[in-house]
Amino acid sequence: MGHVSGSWPRPFAVGVLASDGGRRRRERLDLALDAYKLGYFLLDTVEVHDRAGYAVAEALAARTDADAFVVRGDVDLPRLERAAADLRMRVCRSAP
Repeated sequence: MGHVSGSWPRPFAVGVLASDGGRRRRERLDLALDAYKLGYFLLDTVEVHDRAGYAVAEALAARTDADAFVVRGDVDLPRLERAAADLRMRVCRSAP
């Protein structure tokens, strides 16, 4: 497969999803597509239900030198914004 101009390389992003569970699979797909539209390659999506989930997202971002969190749902935005500032990242909101 050849290189498509303008599509690669993309900066890395970590997806952060707060989901009610009912549409989880679809929300994960939508988050990945939104990250692509925003210009990012989504490394992984971390579902956050508690503090441990946020810690995983932050650790993944730090270890991979990600450029952004792409978030969807009712996430703890102030916490992610603090982590993003510490890691010199951005926080981008996915479409609801």
